[in-house]
Amino acid sequence: MPRNPNLLQVGQVFKILKPHLVRRRDGKLNVETHRSSNDVENIADTLWVVASTEMSGGGTGHGPHDVYPDGWGVRATQVDGEGVPTGETLFFRQSGCFTNELLPEDVEVVGVATPTYQLRIL
Repeated sequence: MPRNPNLLQVGQVFKILKPHLVRRRDGKLNVETHRSSNDVENIADTLWVVASTEMSGGGTGHGPHDVYPDGWGVRATQVDGEGVPTGETLFFRQSGCFTNELLPEDVEVVGVATPTYQLRIL
């Protein structure tokens, strides 16, 4: 559990408030803060459901004191207005020293998703 209660949690439905550009890498969307690329898409005002979160990704640099802390990573699945997944996935971080960061104030939680299961008898 993160110390900051504003960080996204699994199951929360959110939308991105400000225009952020994303880059497609290996078929998945990744928040892109460097805007020099041509292969970017704007994902503001689309709905996403948090599929998983993790505190990871930290490391060290080349200097003796270059220590970069772990960050709150979020994997999300895009859904349409009915809550049906569209197949798009997104990864970004909400803390730490990363270039793919969406800060807590850049997103708005609009609901909570609950998983449903379908039983199929074989």
